[in-house]
Amino acid sequence: MALGGDHTTYLLFGALPVAVSTLLQRLSNAWLPRNLFTFIMGHGFVASAAAVAAACGATVLLEMALAGGPIVVPAAFTRSSLLLGAGEALFTGLLTILITVYKPAWITTYDVHRYRLDRGPRV
Repeated sequence: MALGGDHTTYLLFGALPVAVSTLLQRLSNAWLPRNLFTFIMGHGFVASAAAVAAACGATVLLEMALAGGPIVVPAAFTRSSLLLGAGEALFTGLLTILITVYKPAWITTYDVHRYRLDRGPRV
């Protein structure tokens, strides 16, 4: 079965960003200090921006592979990729802040006992 357009789209803009963000979240859990700030920055802002950057970069690499060599990347694609990454990071990061503060049970990667400083009940 040949790799069709739909499958390529699912891989580039579905599976790859999920894999990148999962990898970065696991690395941040293993290597970064365990506090609320690093959770929000790592899981909210950095992982989402890196996932978008990976998807856009993989798209350019696929285009280069299909063309058989270097290609001219339009400046509009570069600008829109930067805007998309920044917007995704901002939106996901702000939602991570809000949900972590008000409904921490909604975030499955957030462990209250691991990141909370007071360790007591929250009222």
